[in-house]
Amino acid sequence: MRALLSLVVSVHLLAMAGSALRYTPVGPPLRELTRPWEQFLGVHQTWPMFGIAPRHTHDLVIRGRLAGGEEVALPELGGRADPQAVLWRYQRRNKLMRNAVSRKYLRASFVRWQCREAKAAGLPLRQVLMDRVTVATPPPRASGLPRSEWPTKRTHLETWNCAP
Repeated sequence: MRALLSLVVSVHLLAMAGSALRYTPVGPPLRELTRPWEQFLGVHQTWPMFGIAPRHTHDLVIRGRLAGGEEVALPELGGRADPQAVLWRYQRRNKLMRNAVSRKYLRASFVRWQCREAKAAGLPLRQVLMDRVTVATPPPRASGLPRSEWPTKRTHLETWNCAP
């Protein structure tokens, strides 16, 4: 029994050493050796163990095109996010916008709402344009950058026509 316990403790210490030394030449081969043990016990340590790594934030930007061809900013459901705030993944507004980026039926609902609101306000809205804006979070070493300078990628999702 003592030999079995010593073997278990030794293998566990090797797994801990492999995890601690993973960025050295010794660490990766040691982790390959102890990976089955880590998976069996469920002790593999990664960042998601403590929280989701904040790599990027997605947002849906909605704008309109009038009958004359000029573009206007349209009001958003839930309001516009504060550009300097922490964007929590499960705040109601962020969850709604994140779901709208991936669900076409939800974007269609936004368009119908925008077209109705514009018509009620007397705005000659002809099209609603939707863009997905991805803001990449810089690594911790570059955290001194103001949010306005963070890398941003804007992708046009689609253009919808409003009923006349």
